[in-house]
Amino acid sequence: MRSFPRIPLGCLLLLLFVVVPAVELLLLVLFTMETNLLVTLAVIVLTGVIGASVAKSQGVLVLYEAQRDLSLGKFPAVPLLEGLLLLVAGALLLAPGLLTDLAGLSVLVPPVRRFYAYALRTALRDRVYVARQNNRRPRATPFQQKKEPPPPGEPPARSPFEDRSPFGRIKKKD
Repeated sequence: MRSFPRIPLGCLLLLLFVVVPAVELLLLVLFTMETNLLVTLAVIVLTGVIGASVAKSQGVLVLYEAQRDLSLGKFPAVPLLEGLLLLVAGALLLAPGLLTDLAGLSVLVPPVRRFYAYALRTALRDRVYVARQNNRRPRATPFQQKKEPPPPGEPPARSPFEDRSPFGRIKKKD
């Protein structure tokens, strides 16, 4: 399983709030120089309107898929991730710019969206701890060390989540 590198938050914020708008502005100026101002404005408005309507219709389909999974007794992890991606796509399509429009439109294509959801799920898999899944023992996270099984004849170690309150163990007074 391939793990994705972690990007420092400062670099991510710099990229998001400085580099992307600068590139968007440059692309809009170049596009306006190649065409004219009316065409550029029409492209910005049309991609926003069309993208928002397609994102809404795709979101309804993802909602139906999540409801189907829930009715079958499955946790709808992929539909939830796809719904999150559609929300991001809608925001990208409403933001003026050619680069954000292309990124938002790419999420609206279902096979590409499934690829993004798979990549996001893979990136988050090692960062999320699941306590129990299908009555199996929880898998170890990077922060946990694997413990040796108890020797024969000794009772197994108790789970730290059993018989606990938020304030620790509650002892009864006799």
